[in-house]
Amino acid sequence: MDIIRIKDMVLNFFSLPGIDKQEIERRKIAMIAFMIVVAVLYPVAILNLISGNIFTGTYNLISALILTAVFISLKYIRKGIYVFRICGFFIGALFLYDIFKGGQQEALSLWPFIFPAGTYFMYGVKEGTIWNVFFLSGAIAMMILSQHYPVIHYYSGFYIIRFTLTYSSITILTMGYEYTRSASIKELAKKQKATRTAMMRMKTDFQLSKNIQKNIIPSSAPHVRGLAIASLYKPLEEVSGDFFDYIDLGSPGKTGIFIADVTGHGVPSALITSMLKILISTSGDYKNSPPAMMRYINSHLYNKTGGYLVTAFYAIFDTESMTLRYSRAAHSFPLLLRKGKITPLKSDGFILGADEKPRFKEKTIKLVNNDLILFFTDGLTETMNMGSEFFDNVINAAIQRHCTCPIDEFVINIYHELLSFKGAGSFEDDITIIAVHVDKKR
Repeated sequence: MDIIRIKDMVLNFFSLPGIDKQEIERRKIAMIAFMIVVAVLYPVAILNLISGNIFTGTYNLISALILTAVFISLKYIRKGIYVFRICGFFIGALFLYDIFKGGQQEALSLWPFIFPAGTYFMYGVKEGTIWNVFFLSGAIAMMILSQHYPVIHYYSGFYIIRFTLTYSSITILTMGYEYTRSASIKELAKKQKATRTAMMRMKTDFQLSKNIQKNIIPSSAPHVRGLAIASLYKPLEEVSGDFFDYIDLGSPGKTGIFIADVTGHGVPSALITSMLKILISTSGDYKNSPPAMMRYINSHLYNKTGGYLVTAFYAIFDTESMTLRYSRAAHSFPLLLRKGKITPLKSDGFILGADEKPRFKEKTIKLVNNDLILFFTDGLTETMNMGSEFFDNVINAAIQRHCTCPIDEFVINIYHELLSFKGAGSFEDDITIIAVHVDKKR
């Protein structure tokens, strides 16, 4: 583990914040080259000096020192291409000097592999080709001149041909590889840019959807004579499949409460909640009858929601006649607390959007002063704790504990009970809570 950490620390020595990925890879190669300089050039220079080959030893030592200084300068230079060019020049000079002096044949055999690979990777296809043509031409010219000038180490015609073919083959292969690699990197960068653009557009669309949904969800409860109303809305994601609305029925003591839950989450569900808002706004006289409202909404959702369905509950409060009329479309039963006893408001009704002509029943109950009705989506009752127990098992007790609180506090306390019950971990569904308290004094 320590060796890996040391390796990463060494290879990342030349990294600077803000440089691109390709530049980082080039700097890592530069780091490896620096290590080769330390491991090879310095010992070779020292051995030459010890053996009495002062000129060669001094040349190698000076070159090694310059390369070391240039490599270390990468730590402080953002555009590494200038450093790489200086290094390329000195390495190329060592290459030509090795040919001039007739260095070890094994070393000369490595140059056709080292120089093309380094130049193409560091400079790219175009500039790498220029470097390789220049140094290959210089090497061949020097080898040919060696047959006429004794000062240059002699190379036979066979050796010149072999060297030229080897260098050219490696150069062509490396150029092809680098061209393919560069094209792949450019294509990847293009795709990444397109992905980033799409993600930014998606983020913008998400924010727009969030703002639209925020505007269609009531921000405050209506003032209705004889009723105290409060709500809480907690979407799981940026946008939600939960929806509710307060419907003005044209009388001070009369109001409609519509609550719905679209199957699924995210943008598709949120789009359907927008449809629900529009349908409620255009419902006309249908809003005065719970089953008629359900049929009207279903007729416009059927075969138009892409397989997404909607549970709903529509209740009409009338504090003048002290009645509550309601219809249900497969939604969670609201809970009525009356004189210490909790009763679910049951009614049969088919889920919206699944059938062309479903039937919805209307039920009517008499309201009593101090009645407390809790509407919610199944995200509340189906939340599980660490012991796989549903909140549905404890919700009645939570209602009993907080029923004497003001209506706003009551809703918040129910949500806090849910948080305490859930414990660690995130929720798996949207949560909507609406509470209505019948209070003749209001």
